Amino acid sequence: MKSKLIIHLFLLLSTSLFAKGLNLASNKNGLKITGSFEIQNFIPRKIAGVEYTQLKISGCRNGGKIGEPETPVYSKLVSLPEIGNYVLKTLNYNFDEITLDKKIVPVGWEDNKHPKNDYYSKNDWFPKKIVKVGRPNIMRGYRFSQISIAAVQYNPAQNKLRILKDIDAEFEYDYSKNENPMIKDSPAFSQSFSNIAKANIYGIEEPKSIENGIYLFIAPDNDLILNSLQPLLRWKEKLGYKTKLATLSETGSTNTEIRDYLQNAYNNWEIPPEYVVLVGDVTGNFVIPAFYVEGGQFSQWDVTDHSYTLLDGDDYFPDIMIGRISVQNQTQLMTVVNKIIKYESAYYSGDWIKRALMISFIYDDSWWQMYSHRETKMAVREKLLDFGYAQVDTFIYPYQTGQTQLANMINEGYSFVNFRGCGSYDYWSSWWGYIFFDIDNINDLTNSFMLPMITSITCAGGAFDNENFPSCFGETWLIAGSPSTPKGAIGFIGPSELDTQTGWNNCNDIGIYQGITQENLYRCGEMLLRGKMELYINYPYCHDWGGPEDSDQFYFYVYNLLGDPGLAVWTDIPKEIDLSFNKEILQGENYLQVEIITDETDISDFTIAITNDDSLITTGITNENGTANIPVNLPIGNYLLTASKYGFIPKTDTLTVMDGDIISLYDYSFTNDIISGQSVNLNATLKNIG
Repeated sequence: MKSKLIIHLFLLLSTSLFAKGLNLASNKNGLKITGSFEIQNFIPRKIAGVEYTQLKISGCRNGGKIGEPETPVYSKLVSLPEIGNYVLKTLNYNFDEITLDKKIVPVGWEDNKHPKNDYYSKNDWFPKKIVKVGRPNIMRGYRFSQISIAAVQYNPAQNKLRILKDIDAEFEYDYSKNENPMIKDSPAFSQSFSNIAKANIYGIEEPKSIENGIYLFIAPDNDLILNSLQPLLRWKEKLGYKTKLATLSETGSTNTEIRDYLQNAYNNWEIPPEYVVLVGDVTGNFVIPAFYVEGGQFSQWDVTDHSYTLLDGDDYFPDIMIGRISVQNQTQLMTVVNKIIKYESAYYSGDWIKRALMISFIYDDSWWQMYSHRETKMAVREKLLDFGYAQVDTFIYPYQTGQTQLANMINEGYSFVNFRGCGSYDYWSSWWGYIFFDIDNINDLTNSFMLPMITSITCAGGAFDNENFPSCFGETWLIAGSPSTPKGAIGFIGPSELDTQTGWNNCNDIGIYQGITQENLYRCGEMLLRGKMELYINYPYCHDWGGPEDSDQFYFYVYNLLGDPGLAVWTDIPKEIDLSFNKEILQGENYLQVEIITDETDISDFTIAITNDDSLITTGITNENGTANIPVNLPIGNYLLTASKYGFIPKTDTLTVMDGDIISLYDYSFTNDIISGQSVNLNATLKNIG
């Protein structure tokens, strides 16, 4: 029985109500979602002098299409087998009906997008479909779909709202649904993708085994580049990764040839790629091509590397982590390589790692309010402080101004610099043209090895194909400095599109830092994907291809990583360790025991890597006692042994395998019977196994 409650709301102040939320549970027949929605907040908003109200419901996301009412939706990703999908079996619910004093704010209000008059004049209830089950996706061996339930229905003409309650939705599994099946065996599970899946997909089973994939570098056929990359390959091997450096003569020189090469590697290599680093720009002397997608109103085409990652299934979720070291000469490459090695080895640790900087602006007049950029920064700031950051500074225009002041703050050291505002190919700005920071300011920095991760969630800073600047804003952050005197940043996440939309960017930004602070996602590639996944979850009605105003898929393509996708950003001061092991062993010994020495209690899951001058030999993982017993069969020679784990400074020591001249009993026999008290003859064969 549906109940109707008529309430006239005067929204001079935000109203807070308790939010119950929904419960998701699985049973032998499928899934069941039960519960009720209640409004948490009514937030006043203003567009072109007209006041609206924004709804907030706990556990729900606000999304939709530009110009249509912004209504909350409950959205969950659910795990699927290799084929089939969930279908709605039964749906029962009631609702309370209220009359609003003001219209619901349209999607895009942050960018002063006006409501669609034809939509707001309709005398009907929206969304018409309460429940939506999305098409399946495949992400590095994880297959899943999205179940969405509208929290409210809105009648724009009557300005009435139905708030759903007593929801009882049952879903059964239909194996006859053959859309986007997993048609081949998945490659070995990746730790990065596993972390993201476990945190965001309901019903994920713990994989039986997770192993590091290949760290693949793709570079032009140029000896300067190939030689400059060798220290980085050797370093990644010390961290436990097998590496491969493929030149364009091996992969092919076009984007489609490179993608075909990656497809073959993903399908057929014994150890498929996990992290892929493209080394080069799209123009100049060191070229690695990219793909392009149709852009928004100000840019005809947007550059993207995302297309390289789509190797399994008919969807737009990546199956490898990718980043680009966009350089045009050897010095720039050596600078970036040195940054990465020094950063990951915690060459310059300190309190700066526990600090972050939020940069944004506000705008307010009688016609229009623009606060959501700052609201997003304050939300991220609270996440970082709750996570344990000691200091999260803000630089909010017009309260704070001056490029010199901002540069001085960055020079003091931050692990993250997070910008939400406006921008272009070479600067950050406010809505009305105040320039926060530009390329020249980056090159004038003196922050040395205190290198932040830049999350530039605004327009165009990641357009690494722009021909008006030798290096765009994001590229400049990455390559700034010199091999001996670095500056700038350790990595940069930003879009190639010049007209990204505020609501989408806010969502992306929150997703990145939700992953960092709540889901232990510290690698640059993980951050990039987690922000995109937040967009997918928040906008269940916008999965079709479109532009910056109406498609989460669009943002999957235009947001790129300039940097190393497998680099883990420090979020706490890394701790020191020592190692206990026999540093000199004899040839023929088949086990090496390594023990972690530290005052810390969590000493499991250290990666122990044994390397020589040009490759990774073997690895082991420490148990809960901090011990790893590593099978070895090493020729005589000198090796390096490195222990690494996130949160700890990698420790490297030498290991020597010596010629032991080991004498072993190989065989024996007696020439007569053994009788007590009598002598016997023994024939023994001894063998030198050293």
